[in-house]
Order: sequence, then C-alpha cells, then structure tokens
Amino acid sequence: MSILTPLLTTGGTLLFQGDSITNAFRKPEELNDCYRLGSGFPLIIGGLLRAISGRADLSIINRGIAGHNAADVLARSHRDTIESRPDVVSLLIGVNDANQAAHGNFDPLPAFAKAYDRLLFELRAALPNCRLILCEPFSLPVPGFPASLHPHCATIREHVRLSAKLNQATLVPLQAAFDAVAGDHPEFWIYDGIHPTAAGHWLIAQTWLATVAGIHLPPAVGLSKHF
Repeated sequence: MSILTPLLTTGGTLLFQGDSITNAFRKPEELNDCYRLGSGFPLIIGGLLRAISGRADLSIINRGIAGHNAADVLARSHRDTIESRPDVVSLLIGVNDANQAAHGNFDPLPAFAKAYDRLLFELRAALPNCRLILCEPFSLPVPGFPASLHPHCATIREHVRLSAKLNQATLVPLQAAFDAVAGDHPEFWIYDGIHPTAAGHWLIAQTWLATVAGIHLPPAVGLSKHF
C-alpha cells in the first residue's frame, strides 16, 4: 500500500523539510498554498496530491530554508517540524554540509551524522506514528563548480541510505535518477551542480511520487544529441 494512501483518503499533513532545494523561494506569509509551497518539487507533489485527493483537509507544508545544513534543521526541528504534528515528513538535507566541507577542506561526515541522527531520533520520539521519507542529497559535475563537492556529497549520501534502513524510513534515490539523465549536459538538470532547474525539480517529484506513492508521472529522459 502507498505510504500516502491514508492521507489521500482521510486527510492529514505532509511536511517537506530541508534547504534551498526544498525552499524554492516559498512565501510563507501568503494565503494561497501555491505560493507557500514555493516553485519546486514540493509544489509539484503537493499540488498533484491535493488535486487527485480532492480533500481540503490534506495539508502540504514546506519548511525548507535556504542555506541550512543538518545542524540548522535540527536546531529548528521542534518549531518547524514537530509542532505541526505531521503524518509524513520528507527530509532532503546534506548538500550544504558537503558544499561547506568542499570549500573548507574538511570531512563533513562527523558533524552531519551527529546532527542528522539526532534529528531523526527527535522526530521518532516526538512523532512515533509519523512516516519518514529520506531523500538522498545529490550533485552533478557542472563546469566551473568545485569537483571536491561530489565525494563529500557521496559520503553524506551513504549515511542517509544507512539511516533509512536503521529508521525504517523510505529512501528516495535521487542521485541515481539524476545520473540516469545527466548525459553530456548535466546543467540542464542542475544548473550549478547543486540547485535543480525546472526540469530537475520535475525529476525529483517524479522519483519521489513513484517511490513513495506509486504514482508514475511521465518519465524524465536524457537530452537529444541536438541540444
């Protein structure tokens, strides 16, 4: 059964948490949920789920904040996640930890793992019935962007995969999705190595919905040789 089936039939709350990729220029002060969800994958997912459920009591919340790393999300976990009492939390975090390490020449894993593990512990303790969706942090090699980011991101991604197993969470395999379509023009999908384009956000939503809800959008494909 889809993880989201109870939400779609009875209502509830799906909360997206993360950094700028999740944030996508959301406007939390707006009354229209379209603006509150930003312009990225939470809008695509949330809009589709609300439309196909037809339920006004299905709440989709975006709490991503640009620039945040795992420690930042942990610091605001009670206010920005737990207090909303979500039924499902989707977490995408880690690329800022990797990027900071790439620019500072240090190993990001100890600090990331400490904060990430504590965050998941707090969520499990406060919300024992909440379903956790852990999205892999991802990157693509784009010209002009530090190559040292990618091994750091891979290290963090491995910890996210392990955490999904240990916490019985659903893992959304985003790196493989981007690798499958990147080809010779990764900038079509992730314009600076970190931040997805419109096509990249569609790919995230497509992968998330297929993995979490069994909903299959038209698949993203590699670019034509006539790019």
